[in-house]
Amino acid sequence: MNSTLLKDDHDNTAMNRLKRVKDLMLPLDEFGIVDQNATMLDALRVYRDLQELIPASHNPQHAVLVRDHQGRIVGKLGQFAISGALIKEDNNLLQSCNNEVVDTNIYGDSTSISNRLYINLIHENIDLLCMHMRKIKVKDIMIPETASIDMDATLYDALVVFVNSRSLSLLVSFSGEVIGLLLLADLVEELSEYILQSV
Repeated sequence: MNSTLLKDDHDNTAMNRLKRVKDLMLPLDEFGIVDQNATMLDALRVYRDLQELIPASHNPQHAVLVRDHQGRIVGKLGQFAISGALIKEDNNLLQSCNNEVVDTNIYGDSTSISNRLYINLIHENIDLLCMHMRKIKVKDIMIPETASIDMDATLYDALVVFVNSRSLSLLVSFSGEVIGLLLLADLVEELSEYILQSV
């Protein structure tokens, strides 16, 4: 038999053995879930408690899911959201100082005295900024979860959605209902194994 045909048959068989999204996804009950009206402090407490429950064999989960008043998953609060919220709050606090007393330095530049002091204080003591974040509502800083994929989709389909959405996780749905989450880390780990096995 032609060696090319044998290779094609082998490749097709290997592709058929590839797992589906449902084989890699994590069910919702393995994630921390908070109400959209919860504070950032509430969400971080849920996140911290969740980390203690994750088995060492699992990839770490860097986000908590956010649900609306109807119980639907509408977003997530993860590293990107928290980092962005810190920068945004820093800018908001700085903006509130814009009408303070103005001082002219030796170069003739006018700078708010309080602004200058605030910048030095916050940037050297970021814990002060973090204190302001405690009461911020999750709904105001969460990343809306719009990227999703069906549980029966192929891993390649998931890879495409990940790349297009630039997300670290995807909601997994069944008949229009969210049933779990697929982590990019788990997908890359699985695909890496296929690459290693092909050598």
